[in-house]
Amino acid sequence: MTSSIAVDENGVEYYFESLTLGGHDSGWQVDPNYTDIGLDPNTEYSYRVKARDQSDFLNETGWSGTVTVRTLVSADLIPPDPDPMTWDPTQDPNGFDGTPREVAIDVNGDGVIGTFEYWAQMTATVAVDAGGGPVEYFFECTTDSGFSSGWQASEIYVVLVGRSGQGHQFRVKARDQFRNETAWSTVERADPP
Repeated sequence: MTSSIAVDENGVEYYFESLTLGGHDSGWQVDPNYTDIGLDPNTEYSYRVKARDQSDFLNETGWSGTVTVRTLVSADLIPPDPDPMTWDPTQDPNGFDGTPREVAIDVNGDGVIGTFEYWAQMTATVAVDAGGGPVEYFFECTTDSGFSSGWQASEIYVVLVGRSGQGHQFRVKARDQFRNETAWSTVERADPP
């Protein structure tokens, strides 16, 4: 977006405001040009702009009219790899791979595991986007949605589940920056080792 140029002997700043959920405001800036990034493809966003001088009083203009634009359709329609998502097959020194498992964590550091100090721990295979962009992961607990992760940047997920032996089940999927999602992994039960 580009604002018309405002003139003041003290200098001028511009503020581009997004009027659409998911859009981003510019904050005050000296550049009359603004590019909003991280928007969803093929979606309408509305903006307006105002200016202010850089005097001690910061005198502002009124808002411009509203302009609505549509983002381009993404050329990337391919989800990250692997698709469907998988659990990390790499085994740790204890012989455990990335499938969900129950672990006891001494949160107080006193050497005692409390009745409700059991966690579900899991690791997805690192997903790769063909476009080279960032990938997010969603770990879903199919037995209790309160233990689901929401979208996150890490392929590792650890969640407090409370008491031992509940057998919560989890699956994972990934998406790229254009919201192309993989299919779900297998559903696995977080049992004690």
